[in-house]
Amino acid sequence: MADTQTNTMAEKTAPHITNANTQERRAQRRALATSIAILWLSLLSSLALSLAQQAGQALGIPLPKLLPGILLWATHQSLLVQLALGLLMICITVGVIWFTIWAWGASAAAQQQATEEAIVTEDHHFERRIEPVVQQGQVIAVAVETGRSEAAQHASASEERDAQLRGGIESARQESRQQNEEILQQGKVIEKGVQEVTDQITSSTARKYTILPASELNVASGFNLGRPSAASFPYYEKPFKGVLSQAAATLSAIRDSDTSPSDTLGIVVVGKADAGKTRLALKTLYDTLPEWTALVWSTIYQAATDLPSPNLYAGCDLILILDDLQDYGSGSQALAGAGSLLRTLLGSLRQAQSVAGRKFAVVATCRAENLAAVRASFGWLLSELDLVRLPEFSPDANNPESAGVIADLKRRGRVFPQDWNGRIGSLVLGIEVTREQYALLDQEGSPAIPVLCAMKLLARAGVSEHTFARIRAICAEILGEIAIREELRVWRRALDDLESREFVRRQQAAESDDEALVILRGNDFEEVITCYGDRDSSLAHDRDELLWLFSRLGDIEALFYLGSTYYAETAYTQALIAYEQATTLDPTLAQAWTNKGNALAALNRYDEA
Repeated sequence: MADTQTNTMAEKTAPHITNANTQERRAQRRALATSIAILWLSLLSSLALSLAQQAGQALGIPLPKLLPGILLWATHQSLLVQLALGLLMICITVGVIWFTIWAWGASAAAQQQATEEAIVTEDHHFERRIEPVVQQGQVIAVAVETGRSEAAQHASASEERDAQLRGGIESARQESRQQNEEILQQGKVIEKGVQEVTDQITSSTARKYTILPASELNVASGFNLGRPSAASFPYYEKPFKGVLSQAAATLSAIRDSDTSPSDTLGIVVVGKADAGKTRLALKTLYDTLPEWTALVWSTIYQAATDLPSPNLYAGCDLILILDDLQDYGSGSQALAGAGSLLRTLLGSLRQAQSVAGRKFAVVATCRAENLAAVRASFGWLLSELDLVRLPEFSPDANNPESAGVIADLKRRGRVFPQDWNGRIGSLVLGIEVTREQYALLDQEGSPAIPVLCAMKLLARAGVSEHTFARIRAICAEILGEIAIREELRVWRRALDDLESREFVRRQQAAESDDEALVILRGNDFEEVITCYGDRDSSLAHDRDELLWLFSRLGDIEALFYLGSTYYAETAYTQALIAYEQATTLDPTLAQAWTNKGNALAALNRYDEA
């Protein structure tokens, strides 16, 4: 900026310096010309005086005559005078010319000087006028320079911002890609989780209902075949060939027909306890319908909401298995709704299979000693089933037929001839061995003993599902064995003792996330477990304690079963209390309201009923 201002000032002062130099040179020339003119004038003055004298002598002579006279005079002068006169004439002529030129030059110079002075004056005026403009221009120049600087800074900042923006965009893209990848991974995890949940739900549902191919049915499929070692004992066909052929013929006819025969829906295998009913039913299924889907039903299903979804068996030929049919129509189970639900179940399964164009069959078992009661409750079902009755053997081990059966089974595996009672199961299961194992547990002071007592109390109360929570609560609050509930170590020992001696097996509870224990020897259970016998006075007291225990636990299902047991035993007051507790905990339990009304009616409280 300083250099620019200096150049501008130098440009302004340059014309003034040039004019001063020109005027100085002109003054010098004028002084020289003046000196020369003075010399010439001196010379010419002398000649002029001579001429004047001559002219004075000829005064009065007319001018036209005067000039010739002067010329004539000049001719009479010496050569030097003539030369001087010639020079004088030349000088006069040159002087006139020079003077004319000088006058013109002086006039032009004066005019030029005036013009220059006017120009200089105008320049000064212009400078004064333009000075604000120049200053404004300087301000503008400063502003422009500042603007340029700021623009450069802005440009630099803009480039930095652009670089940052590009970096941010790239970073955002990378983050977006990472987030997309994370979302994809999360989607895969969610999809996997959904699949796992679906599988768990399907598995849980299938486990709840035990639905699987008939060829895969075994002791783990929800059947109570006794100890695992007994359930895996090689099947003995020889004495059962006739009934096996009968059962197979009926199921084969259903399999091979276009539709199930209208008068035969399946089979019901009838025999005494431990006679081999369930094993024969499974053997028949393995041989005739191995590819069909089997749905194993249970008395734990009480309400219409327990009916299985058709999606579980869609596209399959279906077998409904009803093991121990007598359990659906005896004691509290009939009042709890398990028996009444069978008709609804049969109707829904038949309709679903008919609509889908698939086949349907029923395979049931029933104890011979309960057949009359079952026929009274489920005559509508038995009328559609082919009755397959198992043969009976003499309880005398020396009977030839019985001796042959015992000998054949000895060759197949470990048996207990001393326990023979005319039933195949007595040889394989051995009740005396169970008694010995129970006595050993008692001698050892095992916590398994009160656990077995708690399970027997539940059975006497009509509660078929023996969950861990129910057993431990009874041990602690009714039997006084607090350590079983409070100390995990004691509880685990009880389970280990019971499982190692094949008294129980574990399974998932049907109505909760808890686990449950199942007695492996149903018949031996009543005989071997000595607590809560038929004449035990503590049974009534402890069962009444169960009523308040289940209320504190909020166990609606157990209260419902207990009320049904009381009702079956005509203990209507206790039954009413149980149903009232159940409906208080779950006002939507319709069957409990119905049973409560029945209990009120039994107590002659008809208005309340």
